[in-house]
Amino acid sequence: MLSRAATSLALLGRHLERADHLARILGVHVALSLDRTDEPGTEFWVRFMELAGWRGSDTGRRDQAVEMVVAGTLGPSVRSSIASARLAAQAVRRSTRFTGACRRPSGSPTCTGFSWTCR
Repeated sequence: MLSRAATSLALLGRHLERADHLARILGVHVALSLDRTDEPGTEFWVRFMELAGWRGSDTGRRDQAVEMVVAGTLGPSVRSSIASARLAAQAVRRSTRFTGACRRPSGSPTCTGFSWTCR
């Protein structure tokens, strides 16, 4: 049980790090493109997409690159990384749920309001 929880927590961290990495490099590249006096050309965004993990992407415009890295479904994106982190967090919660016997003092109410199940 603990190894499953540890694995899920490691995956949670990995996916959150990936989302953070994508958001940071996107922020840097958007800032670089906005600071320029001329439009940075298609090669700038193609290289950015390769850096973000989108191999073979021919995206040459800022709005397309931002859309794909934030919400794309065919490659690494912030949205897919957060969704994967959420699944890993849910796996931790399932694997650490208490399902043993509920011990309570006599006369106390049942434990249905707690986060564990009583048998």
